[in-house]
Amino acid sequence: MPLVLHSNDNAREGKPSLWIFQGRSVALFVGGVAAFVGLFRTLDAAGLDWYLSAGFSLLPAVLVAVYVQYFVNGKSPSYSSDLLALALWRLRVRLHRVGLLELPPQFWLRGRRPRQPDKL
Repeated sequence: MPLVLHSNDNAREGKPSLWIFQGRSVALFVGGVAAFVGLFRTLDAAGLDWYLSAGFSLLPAVLVAVYVQYFVNGKSPSYSSDLLALALWRLRVRLHRVGLLELPPQFWLRGRRPRQPDKL
């Protein structure tokens, strides 16, 4: 059975792309540019020199580009949130080992408080 193409087939799979930003991450690019413009205008109105204003204003755009390159492109959709959950769990383990947390951390919570061992 041959593949039948219709005139609007490309519209179903349209993905915007701009440099390293593809699909939904293009909105992050727009947000980074908006943050650059807003921060630049704010710092310029505060009386900073233009090169200092431009340098500080580029930080949000650069951070968005780094985030997309290392945490979005070629990764699963939950990659960054999984890394964040792992980092928080490791932090809680270290806090427990030092003695700042009373109970050891549980990686998989089921929505209820853990019971004391004497009540099992």
